[in-house]
Amino acid sequence: MFRHGIARWNTWLVLLLCAVAAPEAHALASYCVGTQSAFVAALDAAETDNDDSRINLRTGVYEFVDDAYYTPSQSVRPREGRLIIEGGYGANCTTRTNDARSTTLRGDGHATIRLSPWRGSIEVRSLGFDGVSLAAFGPTSGDPCLASGLVFDVTRVRMNHGMIRLASKCHDITLRDTLLTNGYANDFHYTFDTALDVYLVQDTDVADPATLTLIGVTVAEGYTNLMAGSARTGAVSLYNSIFRRSGIDLRAAGVNVYARNNRYDRIAFQDGALVLGSSGNTSADPDLDADYRPNPGSPMVDSGTAGVPNGLGLLDLFAGARVVGAGVDRGAL
Repeated sequence: MFRHGIARWNTWLVLLLCAVAAPEAHALASYCVGTQSAFVAALDAAETDNDDSRINLRTGVYEFVDDAYYTPSQSVRPREGRLIIEGGYGANCTTRTNDARSTTLRGDGHATIRLSPWRGSIEVRSLGFDGVSLAAFGPTSGDPCLASGLVFDVTRVRMNHGMIRLASKCHDITLRDTLLTNGYANDFHYTFDTALDVYLVQDTDVADPATLTLIGVTVAEGYTNLMAGSARTGAVSLYNSIFRRSGIDLRAAGVNVYARNNRYDRIAFQDGALVLGSSGNTSADPDLDADYRPNPGSPMVDSGTAGVPNGLGLLDLFAGARVVGAGVDRGAL
């Protein structure tokens, strides 16, 4: 019995030491919302919950007239955490579909969801925007990076009659299985039909400059603007993506572009170039249907590459299989 008592004491001692030595745990603050006002309230709550935050949007249409904001304070909050915004949830947020058509933020082209993290990552998934834009801005020139390993991740997002604007020197940016159509810039500083604008802020105080990666993205009837600061050249990687616009499809200012198995007519370079090793790109008619899916016989079918960072996802924009047939198709579908 004495030995058993010592064994029990040692067990409790180990548990106590583990509890003391373990890093502070942060719960995931979760919000289940089904209305525009509840979504805005959840963004406000996520600013001050001092946790990683997840906002689950139930299926349906959310009407926006004004901007909505997520602006955690740099000076007040000791911890910001990451913010996940995900659509497609059922009534109690216990079931979910990955189809980006199931949850839509809708407006007249003037409203923007504005996310401004200082030390946290942003992930937006399985969500549609129709006449509502999305903007995420991290620290820029002159601002410090308060955390490492930060990302802006946009996966299975449908943007129509709006634009996605992303800028940071501390966040690596990735767009996957995402469709942007009929670009509409609600700010006069941009080309009127801009669908995607990314600014990789380059500062000499950052050892590893921010990067941009697009995998399985379609931009149709919209302008893509990719830019980096003057301190050094930014790095952009494009895989299996389709750009369809009359004239210049992409502008690349201060960035070098590595492009594998994409479709575009022209990239307008300024202080940058196509990286050696880029291959498999074409200017052929993508031959897309009304949903921007490649038609049978399209040169986009089975002509992508499986050699993409972190591997191909399992699902496309509408939650169908990412790979159908002999190989992966180019574009979001």
